[in-house]
Amino acid sequence: MITTAVILAAGLGSRLGDRTSSAPKAFLDFQGESLIIRSIKRMEKAGINKVFIGVGYLADFFKDLENIFPDISFGFFENKQYSDTGSMYTFYCGRHVINSDFLLFESDLLYEPYALTSLIEDTRADVVLASGFTESKDEVWIEKDSTNLLTGMSKNRDNLSSIDGELVGITKLSLAAARELFVLVEPEFEISPKMDYEAALVLLGKTRNVFVKIVEDLAWCEIDNEEHLKRAEKIVFPKILKNELIRN
Repeated sequence: MITTAVILAAGLGSRLGDRTSSAPKAFLDFQGESLIIRSIKRMEKAGINKVFIGVGYLADFFKDLENIFPDISFGFFENKQYSDTGSMYTFYCGRHVINSDFLLFESDLLYEPYALTSLIEDTRADVVLASGFTESKDEVWIEKDSTNLLTGMSKNRDNLSSIDGELVGITKLSLAAARELFVLVEPEFEISPKMDYEAALVLLGKTRNVFVKIVEDLAWCEIDNEEHLKRAEKIVFPKILKNELIRN
């Protein structure tokens, strides 16, 4: 049973302009509640009781979460080079504190609860969650083989042999896989300091089995800009509510 989550939340969120000038993107208000509080509520309900957060930009904001969620044990690891590095380096900064199998999250997600339970209940150790095609215009495409093993991810469709789904931004990783990943990426940072964790997962897939789980009708989105926010309000959130009724 997975009871630990890791959230990557160090970035500037510059594409949201003034909305992130005084607070990290994870604290973007969506219908009266921040994205990260909404997300952690989902986690807690799914049985997560330990949350590690990779912080950077306006890191002190995240400390208040300990008061909001007294039954969750929080740990924080800091990427002090957040403006010059990518999500994988933030993840790497947590290598000394992560000590169990976990779910890995992006911090700007809006999603239905089934996104969590589908991974927690999956018996495979290392699984990338994917959805059907959302037409969000900022997709990370996933390529897999006939046995559902991850073989590629890219925002450029032309880089992949097939387009099999879209990255959701929630991944289940075993501690063994994470430790292997941290070793694999160390030499990459000199060449690609802004390496994202997606590229690192593809690298990991070359040395161990990383599966892709596609939930075609999953309701979710990331919110990186104003267009994403409008889409979340008009399309995604109503679908989340609908799916919750159907799945329950």
